[in-house]
Amino acid sequence: VVPTFNEELRDAKPVLLYWLIRCSYTVFGVNEFAARFPSALLGLGTVLATFMIGRRLFSPEVGLLAGIILATNVMFEVASHATTPDASLIFCTTLGLMVFVLTTFKPRSTAAVRTAPSLRIAGHYFCPTWLAAVALYAVFGVGVLAKGPVGLILPTAVIGMFLLILNLPACEHAGVPQNWLERLKKRAHGSLRCFVPGHFF
Repeated sequence: VVPTFNEELRDAKPVLLYWLIRCSYTVFGVNEFAARFPSALLGLGTVLATFMIGRRLFSPEVGLLAGIILATNVMFEVASHATTPDASLIFCTTLGLMVFVLTTFKPRSTAAVRTAPSLRIAGHYFCPTWLAAVALYAVFGVGVLAKGPVGLILPTAVIGMFLLILNLPACEHAGVPQNWLERLKKRAHGSLRCFVPGHFF
């Protein structure tokens, strides 16, 4: 439960990786394969979660291509073969985003006409049900065990930015600006509307 190295507390990294490797050692024995097996398994899980996200938001073809692109990425391959906490962090982050997408967006129709992804809820809130919120925060909690606070901050920032943009305050249309400086100011104002303090908080 408490990892030690040379009979001293090993607190350089969060504990999840040590627990996973310990379980793998129990099954496969103490060897290099067993040490790398959890990272490889989590890499495979990340590819499947990416497929599910692409499938729900776009189509099965897009999900398959997204999974293949991720699986053939060199740095992802390195993280999925190394005995580091990166694979567990990537998996927990992607799994949390998958839970959010699957519970927030309606399944796409199988009709030939391509339609934009539609939200399951009209109010544009964080999670449509308490069960979805519990699942999401449970995954983020495991992400904190994987690599510290970034396991919560990173996916929450992505989902938070999505919700900020989704619920943008109305933009005033006072005519078309004539010169380039006014157009640039209007474009910057439109892009930064999601960070207006009242809307952000």
